[in-house]
Amino acid sequence: MTGADGAHMRMDVDQVTAVVGYYRRVAQVVDAAAADLDGDAFGSWCGPDHDELGRRFAQTAGLLADRLRVQAASASSLAETLGRGVDHVVAADDEAAGALHSDAGTQS
Repeated sequence: MTGADGAHMRMDVDQVTAVVGYYRRVAQVVDAAAADLDGDAFGSWCGPDHDELGRRFAQTAGLLADRLRVQAASASSLAETLGRGVDHVVAADDEAAGALHSDAGTQS
């Protein structure tokens, strides 16, 4: 594939597709970790004598879950963007190959 500036671009579609799959799995795992944190009653084991410590544990777990959700969303977005990019490159390559094939057929 040649860019507008005449430079060539090469891409290993299988490798990029594997990276897309990796980030999709990362998003799922990190989102599941956030859900696990949300599902646990952090700090409840502290008992009434340590209410403040219990609240801090719960707050920390909540903040961590929120950050994990942001990271999961970022990984998912990256996977989708890379996936669309691969699709566009493959489509452009197929189109160029078709045009070359058509040109070769008309010149015989």
